[in-house]
Formats: sequence, structure tokens, C-alpha cells
Amino acid sequence: MNKNIFNFPPAYLQEMAKKRYIQMTGSDDKWEEIIEICKEYIKPQSEYIIFKREEINVQDNALTVEGQTFHCDIFSNMPEEIIGDIAVYAMTAGEMPAAGDSVLNETLADIVFTAYIDAMRDILRSEFQEEYIVSGSMAPGIDGMPVEEIQIIDKLLDLSAIGISLNDHMTMIPQKSAAGLFMFFREEHPVNTNSCATCMARGKGCDFCVVGKE
Repeated sequence: MNKNIFNFPPAYLQEMAKKRYIQMTGSDDKWEEIIEICKEYIKPQSEYIIFKREEINVQDNALTVEGQTFHCDIFSNMPEEIIGDIAVYAMTAGEMPAAGDSVLNETLADIVFTAYIDAMRDILRSEFQEEYIVSGSMAPGIDGMPVEEIQIIDKLLDLSAIGISLNDHMTMIPQKSAAGLFMFFREEHPVNTNSCATCMARGKGCDFCVVGKE
């Protein structure tokens, strides 16, 4: 188990962030202007640890690693035989610039930073997909994982190593930060779609199966 720092290729990251920005705003209007405002504040950093299957214990909706237990509704819907390694990750796009006189520019700057975080998560997941079958991200505050479990990620990774701190409400600072888990699945044990009746996706499919994706 080693902690890894992931360095994002700057040009590729900006290209992916621009695509996300266009998805969120419907056009690339003001992209260049807002990037010019934000460029000295955008400081992408990411770290992760991969835990091997033998280091992990999954029971019902609980996943325990290094004596720390995550809770997530998705865990209880996964056949144990498909679960492989997991990656615990954290990332930040940096601290947003102070609000200016333009409400529009402030809003678009927020979208730019969000686009960067989304792009960073996509790129990291794609990196893992070169070697593994990878789930979507599971994170504190989502899918029944208590927001307080961000503290577990902090214990495993030391968020301060990439400039992230937690406030009293368990919110990450800088706010344009993200942390969570990716699960890696064993290819030789495909998901049993016959057991999806209780799936929270309600028949729409998810990253753990092929239902609704054909």
C-alpha cells in the first residue's frame, strides 16, 4: 500500500474541463475570459491509495480497510465475488478567486472550478481503467455514505498533503475539492443482473451492471 500523487497533464486537463464547462453552460461563451481570470488560482492536485482485496472486508453496507469502516448503500447490492481492489482518492482544483464586481463572472468561475474537478475525476478514473474494471465514484454525502466519513479518507490519505482541510461541518476547504472511493471489479465474475431488483438505480442501470445500457 503506497500513497500516490497523480499529476494531471495541464493541456489535456484544460481540454477536458472545457468540455465539462460546455456541458454545464451550453456553450463556450466567456470560457477564455474566465480562464484568464482563474488561471493563477487553478492548482490541480490529487492523491490516492490502492488497497488490495485481501486488505478489505465487505459485509452488508460496510467496507472496512485499515481498521476504518465506510458505509454505503451500494456495497450491499454488490455480490462479494465481483469485488476486487479499491482506490481511495482526494483531489482539489485550488481556491477560487475572491468575488468581483460581476455576478456573471463569479458564477462562471464557480462553474469552471467545478468543471476542473469533474474532469480531474474523469481522468483519474480513466487512468485506473487502463488496468481495472472501475466503478463510478462513491463519496461521503452520496449513496447513503455519511458525510462524516470524509474523516476516514483524511486518516487514510492525510488531506493536508494536497492542501485540503476540513471545517467543523466536514466540508473540504478549498470547496472545489472532491474525495471518495473507486472500486475495482474482477472481470471473471460479471455482475449477476438477476439480483438487481433491489438496486437503487430502479432499473436504469449503473456503473456496476449493464442494465439499461444496451
